[in-house]
Amino acid sequence: MSSPPPPAPAVEGDAAPRASLVLLVYAAAAVALTWPLAVASGTMPSTRPDALVNLWNSWWVREALWEQGLELWRTEHLHHHVGVELGRHTLSLVNSLPGSLLTFVAPAEDVFRWLTVAHYAFSGWTFYLLARYVTGRAGGALLAGVAWTFSPLHLYFVPQLNLSTLEFLPLLVLAMMKTWREGGLRNTLGVAACAALLATSASYYLVYGALLGFALLLGGRAWAPDVPWRRGAGRLLGAGGLSAAAVLVAAWPLVSAVTAGAPAPLSTEPKIGRWNDLLGFRWNGGVGEMPLVSWPTMLGWTTLAVLALGARGVLRLRGRGFWIVVALVAFVLGLGSELTIAGRPTGIPLPHAWIDALPVFSMLRAAQRMLLLVHLATGLLLAAAWGDVVARLASPTARRIATTVALLLFCAERNAAPVPAWPVPHSTALEQLAADDTIGTVVVMPFAKPGADAWRNLAQITHGKRQPGGYVTNLALTDDNIKVRNEWGGVSRTTERGSPIKLRTLVGLRDIDAVVLDKRPPGDEREPSLPDRLRVRWAPFCLLHDELVVGRLDEGPFVREAMEPERLALWTEALEEAYGAPVHEDERYAVYRAD
Repeated sequence: MSSPPPPAPAVEGDAAPRASLVLLVYAAAAVALTWPLAVASGTMPSTRPDALVNLWNSWWVREALWEQGLELWRTEHLHHHVGVELGRHTLSLVNSLPGSLLTFVAPAEDVFRWLTVAHYAFSGWTFYLLARYVTGRAGGALLAGVAWTFSPLHLYFVPQLNLSTLEFLPLLVLAMMKTWREGGLRNTLGVAACAALLATSASYYLVYGALLGFALLLGGRAWAPDVPWRRGAGRLLGAGGLSAAAVLVAAWPLVSAVTAGAPAPLSTEPKIGRWNDLLGFRWNGGVGEMPLVSWPTMLGWTTLAVLALGARGVLRLRGRGFWIVVALVAFVLGLGSELTIAGRPTGIPLPHAWIDALPVFSMLRAAQRMLLLVHLATGLLLAAAWGDVVARLASPTARRIATTVALLLFCAERNAAPVPAWPVPHSTALEQLAADDTIGTVVVMPFAKPGADAWRNLAQITHGKRQPGGYVTNLALTDDNIKVRNEWGGVSRTTERGSPIKLRTLVGLRDIDAVVLDKRPPGDEREPSLPDRLRVRWAPFCLLHDELVVGRLDEGPFVREAMEPERLALWTEALEEAYGAPVHEDERYAVYRAD
């Protein structure tokens, strides 16, 4: 016999609002707090490589599935002449598939922005559903959804559309809890569906979901003492088996790529900012030094205030110890393999060092993202705490007013507006190149290094031709890909010194039809410098807008500074010596036919 969900507390005010109305509230907040993302046509909120490659993802899915009928999980449009397998690449079909359809009616950059705003709205809504189920508090769940979806961490993920897809993790936890408590085919299928959706959005979140499932299995008696452990565990394990099958189907290209052979050996050393500091979150961006954003700023000063004021509600929450332990364990794992304080290594090993070599955990190179699980657990505690705060008020009207005021304060603290809106440049030369059916393969010079090479993906969206290089997830690269990339990089350097002989030779050898000169090339991607001691930012997030919002999303405007005249002259002279005058040209690109 199924056990009922926990009853709602006796005092909260009026009945919970309709779920559709709550979604509208989150949608309105998403538009307002990320303004002008929803309406800034022709712009992007970030110019970082991950943002550009997400534009390419939608373009590629459209080309492969709807335009040319190509193989989806392998492309020769990038990394010509060897091509690249996309099973290991973060294609994020949950975004790129609808994105590919929307690009029939809108530019790719507009689709990127719309999907981002949608993720903010749906992520808040799904967390509301989870918090409402766990605590029975509608008002507290509303605040918890705001704390979850408008957290600084969510903005940090804006360039990475796959990571900004936060809505499925709360849904998975909700489905797993309902499966344990209630059973039923519907809940079991819900677990499997959410796991499959996570597999097609971000493998990180699939691992996090599995970890939470394991924790729910171990701690079932702590948060659901009314359900015998064997019964709940049997239900959850059954749903886990079905989920494994669903994930295998949804993520088969990744599974197939992993089992087919290892990628090129890449450094597994964590980059600067891939783990957290005891004092705060390492916020790396494109301008200035890397700051430490204090934990109160990342979690929210309003969140901490409500937890303090409503501590009795937390103490009365069923399973409070379980969620506190989840938050603490995730926090410690997020500190990485070695304890650092204000940027200074202490030499003290941490648990993450013990799990780095495990098959699943080895995928989690960015330990800092464990903060997401801290947010999830504290959000549920927050919902319970707010229920205690409003329970002290005498009338339903007073409770509604208090919740509305708190909602506005929560939104104000987490306001990211105005989110940067950089116009995406368009090139008549590339548009003419796209219409030239006599050219099928091009190479863009100068040949950029990884990271900066994402600008090659952006150009390909316009010209549509096969090309060497291009940005894909590092795990997708093989030894052959790296060899060819280095080959073109060497030729690029010799050509810039005024000798096009090696370029002509390689162009002929690789069947390149045209050479494209980028007159405003990006610089090389560089890691931010790490001073001996990092300064901690304690102010509320809304007061750190320029440093955190702009600094994180900006890696240089789309329209970069033109080449120095001397450098441009060297390139122009070398290419005209090799191929004559350009056949297409504008202020940004010159296209030379390689006949």
